[in-house]
Amino acid sequence: MTSIADCDSRASSLHQTAYHGSSTAIDHNNGFVPDQFCIDWNREVGLNRTMRPIDDWWTHHPDFFVSVTNDTHVCFERDIVSKRSQNLMKVYRHQFHKSCDRVHLREMWSSGWGADFRNVIGGLYMGMEKHHVPAVMFSKKGWHYTATKKGQLNPTCPEQMLTCYFLPAHPCGNNSAVMAKYYETNLTINDKPKRKGGIEYILGPDEPIGLYLYEYVTRPQLWLRRALYDYLQEYPIELTRGKCSVIHVRRADVALPRGNPRPYYAIADYVNQIPEEDRQHEVLLLTDDHNAVSEAHEFYPNISWRHIDRIRHNGTSGGWENQTPSGNPAQETIVILATFKMVQQCKLFVHGRSTFSKYMWSQMEAQDDHEVEQVDISVDPRVPVVRTKNEEELEKRLEDLAREMQLNRTS
Repeated sequence: MTSIADCDSRASSLHQTAYHGSSTAIDHNNGFVPDQFCIDWNREVGLNRTMRPIDDWWTHHPDFFVSVTNDTHVCFERDIVSKRSQNLMKVYRHQFHKSCDRVHLREMWSSGWGADFRNVIGGLYMGMEKHHVPAVMFSKKGWHYTATKKGQLNPTCPEQMLTCYFLPAHPCGNNSAVMAKYYETNLTINDKPKRKGGIEYILGPDEPIGLYLYEYVTRPQLWLRRALYDYLQEYPIELTRGKCSVIHVRRADVALPRGNPRPYYAIADYVNQIPEEDRQHEVLLLTDDHNAVSEAHEFYPNISWRHIDRIRHNGTSGGWENQTPSGNPAQETIVILATFKMVQQCKLFVHGRSTFSKYMWSQMEAQDDHEVEQVDISVDPRVPVVRTKNEEELEKRLEDLAREMQLNRTS
């Protein structure tokens, strides 16, 4: 890994041009781009939610990865050898080196992070492997991680699409241009589905090709990378690398009066999967339910709980698929990306049925300095499954568990 000092010594005016000037200046200044270089940045970068010249350049150079970040610099390093880099270049060439005369058009979901990106990368896969045309996402109402689902409030950017946060994934125009050119025309292959059940293909990070497709469509713009860096510096969570555990408690949709409610699991159901010796180290509690945090501290006061200080729903107070309890979609997105960084510290992941959990697990597996293990309690026959559309039943179950644990402590 190249140090900041080493990168700076090689950066010179070329790399400052990359930051302050045009993207074409990078490619044509002395005819090359060094394999390692740095640019300066500061907190103001994370507050200005716009594409920068370095983003324009990086869009077309997916074989460069961020190698060093600190308060003053971010450094890039080229990788043309790894399978990861080769896969990203393959996706880029397909998306940008093919004509936009016809595209594989797919409508953006606003369900949850995991489901939304299964749809995105599924569309990208179909565009590449079946239809052989660029894959293009569109939205009629905006993506809910860029503006609130109700009322489209607090937009991250006017476009209200993936490009508010991530590098463009195709050259076929912004959302407005895509809608004008392709929506309700004969220029699309496998037109937009009328409903989720009619989608042709979805893909998750647990399938080998899914992980690098996900990485391709979520390469962060510079402002987002800086905002994430600042968040992790300002709100550090102490975790012992290779020793801590993670539990993911999804609760906000367990007792809603629609469809088939998600199973309810008590905190005890998760903690019981953590070996006693591992409970001596930190347990990172990830949840959308403020009540779960209170429950964890009440029932297991001796565990070193860690959790992100954020606004959460109280049970199902947010309603169906309301993923922005703070009302600040940009902040919610930063917290999600910070979560992916945090879980890489830990060795054990306990969770229920959740597509989002698959993305967290993929991030844990990505590190290579300690072994990791996951436990899905939804497939463990020993864990009781509670389904109800009545929150009063859940409250009664929680009271019964509290009495049971109190008896166990005093016996």
